[in-house]
Amino acid sequence: FASRYLQLNPLVVTLASGSIILGAIWAGTHGEVSGLVPDWLVNMVSVIGKTGPIPLPGSVVIWLLIAGGILFLERKTKLGRWMFAAGANPRAAELAGVPMLLVWMSVYALSAFLAATTGILLAGFSGAADPTVGAAYLFTTVAAVVVGGTPLTGGRGGYGRTIAGCLVVTELSTLLVGLGLDQAAQQIFLGFLIVGLVALYGREPHLSMRI
Repeated sequence: FASRYLQLNPLVVTLASGSIILGAIWAGTHGEVSGLVPDWLVNMVSVIGKTGPIPLPGSVVIWLLIAGGILFLERKTKLGRWMFAAGANPRAAELAGVPMLLVWMSVYALSAFLAATTGILLAGFSGAADPTVGAAYLFTTVAAVVVGGTPLTGGRGGYGRTIAGCLVVTELSTLLVGLGLDQAAQQIFLGFLIVGLVALYGREPHLSMRI
């Protein structure tokens, strides 16, 4: 509602909502968050785990299924076309008959579902209950999207590019570790990379101006 009708930046709204929820968790638990992660979840995300006869961890199998579903949604469905239209020019999409409220609700609901799934898998990877366990991945997540060629302004890009961006960021981080750079230096390098790419994208005319 805040993003659609109040015309607020979706990324800012998402981060602000996450901050509100995290604060509510800390207030409700008085800062004493605890819990045990079940063994099946730990085994699912183990790098040496298997999924039945498949020699891959359960988390990888789940990701492959989700990735295939998202790529199909983007490229083969009406909702996928509506998503790109809404990202390129919301006003033009609305005038073209795109049900904008349905698109926004669907995208946010899908995003929330995927975030929850990731959080569950990440809890198994960390082996403990911690509301801040995903904080370290926020910056690299944005970096992967931008490096993959999806502008934060929307309108073009896609999940296939984001997968490529994830691989590039992971390899860059591995290379920087191999060069002896610590976490702080890696953050600085990725920060400059994001600023450079955003500046590069910003010099291109927006998709709405090219239609």
